[in-house]
Parts: sequence; structure tokens; C-alpha cells
Amino acid sequence: MARTKNDPTASIKEKSTKRNTKNIPVVELDGDVVQRFNDAKDQIAKAQKVVDALTPTLTEAGLRGVFRHNIDNREDVTKQISSVRLRDKALVPPDEAAVVESVLFSFTKTAKKCDSSRVETFFEDLKTVDGAKAKREDYASWFVGVDFDTSVFIDPETKQFSQERYDEFAKALIKVAKKFKAENPLSVHKTMGPATDFHIRRFKDFNLDINFDLTEVLPTTTKLEPERPEVEEGE
Repeated sequence: MARTKNDPTASIKEKSTKRNTKNIPVVELDGDVVQRFNDAKDQIAKAQKVVDALTPTLTEAGLRGVFRHNIDNREDVTKQISSVRLRDKALVPPDEAAVVESVLFSFTKTAKKCDSSRVETFFEDLKTVDGAKAKREDYASWFVGVDFDTSVFIDPETKQFSQERYDEFAKALIKVAKKFKAENPLSVHKTMGPATDFHIRRFKDFNLDINFDLTEVLPTTTKLEPERPEVEEGE
């Protein structure tokens, strides 16, 4: 089939060039596709450096904004928020309804991996805003993780992890493992993470600085999304 005039492979040529003692074939394309691709990759790399440099500042501002609002509304859980809009002061117009450059910051309740020993240390001498001792178990809990289909270890009545059911399955697996002279494929591990009501209690019991410190000890995921004004055609 004949190639069209705009086919980028119309003038493909192959030649050899030496690189690290190995001959690598070269394919030549019409136009400046390769150069534009390389230029774009350079721009992406430079842009990523800027994003990486600015992300900590935006994230801290977003966290403080969410935390400050939730602490101010600690008595009414329904008024708690998880997102704030970040803007440069110089670009904020008198008309708050106007659309300007902004970044939407979102604070999620998805926990990241934490260091249990660091969590224990953090709560050792911590007190609430009322001066009461902050017990670690009220804010961070141990969770049982099983490298297996965990549903078989759940008691159908209580809907909770059953040590008895686990022990029975473990015994059977140990027996089979011994028969085939293999390692037991079942193992249990404990991980620490935020308690179920952690994100409600934290704002009731701690001030802004402690809440910010908690993000280092019991980290959760955050997200930054650019918001840009829509530019009408002709502008």
C-alpha cells in the first residue's frame, strides 16, 4: 500500500552508529518529532522540580486551613471540612465570586504506614486541651493483618476476628506444610493505625500545633489539584 505524503515514516532510513561498542540501528523520521519530544520531556522534568519544591508549602497551608476550621468547629462534627482552596494573596480580587488561579487542597482519611514506636513515644506525655492524659489507644489502634483470605477467620456472628477459627486453620496448614516439607504459608502481623474515630477526636482534644504534629506521627494522604480560570475564545 502506498504511503501518504504526510506519513511520518515516508523517508525512514536505517543506518548504524556505534554506542558503547554495540551497533544500534537508527530510524530517521520526517519533521522534528524527536526534537519536540525531547524538548517536552525536558520541560516536564523542569516543571516537576518546581512542583516538588512548592508542594510542601501548599500542603502545610492546606493542612493548617483544614485543621483550624475543624478545631474552631470542634463541637459540631457536621461542620468539619476536608478541603480548602489556596490562592496567592496578590491575585485575590475584591469580588470573592470571581474565578482566579487557585489550588484545591484535600485532606483524606486514608492512613499511610506509621512507625508504632514513634506513635507510642509521641503519646507518652501528651495531654488534651483540657489537661487530661491522652491515651494512645484512644487515638491509634493495633490492627491484625493476615497474609491470607481474612474472611475465613471472621466469626459469622460477631463479625470480628476469631482466634479460635484462625488456630484451627493454622493447625491444618502446619500439618500440610510438614507433609510436603514446606514453610507454613500463613502468617499474622500487627500494624498500627488511626482509631476509627481518630479524625473526630483529634480536633476536639488537641490544638492546631498538636494536630499538625500528628500528621507526622499518624500520616494520612493529601491531594493538590490546580484550578484555573476558563479562558474564553479570543482572549
